[in-house]
Amino acid sequence: MEDAFGTACTQACGLMSALYESMGKRMQHGFASRNGLFAAIMSKEGYTGIDQVFERPYGGYLDTFGQGSQHSEPYLENALTHGLGKDWRGIEGIRIKNYNSIIATYAPIECIAALQAEHHSRFAKLDTITEVEIEQAKAPHAHGSQLIVRPVTATGAQMSSSYIVAVQLLDWDVLLEPFQETDLERDDI
Repeated sequence: MEDAFGTACTQACGLMSALYESMGKRMQHGFASRNGLFAAIMSKEGYTGIDQVFERPYGGYLDTFGQGSQHSEPYLENALTHGLGKDWRGIEGIRIKNYNSIIATYAPIECIAALQAEHHSRFAKLDTITEVEIEQAKAPHAHGSQLIVRPVTATGAQMSSSYIVAVQLLDWDVLLEPFQETDLERDDI
């Protein structure tokens, strides 16, 4: 029952809690795509949606997701529909991820990789490293500062800066292997 509720809730909005003990994180992008296509088909067939969904002052998209913005204009209303129906991007608008982890972990990975390249011999023996301090901006920290507790899940590991930094230090890259079930419980990570 709890799994059913967890899957249903993440379909509604893509909850960050999907990173804990869940396979749901991998499904969120698919849900968004499916729901967009479904909405377009339903609309084409005459189904009506929420009028003024973006600009409605109470409960509209901008009102809801613009809250907490520190900008003088909390959102750019025109940016939502700019190029709609005219700007069709193919593969050029798609980025391939360099590492098997969340984007918020890329800066620490690349920082350590640069140090490893510059000081190869010093990183060959990790027993001289006693501590690694990771400083991140608020948003990356919020997304990647989760503590890893065992049993480790692949999604939890991929979203943990501390796990990712350990993988980069030990394996000199962040590829698929450290997130396989057999490697998730490695004592050296």
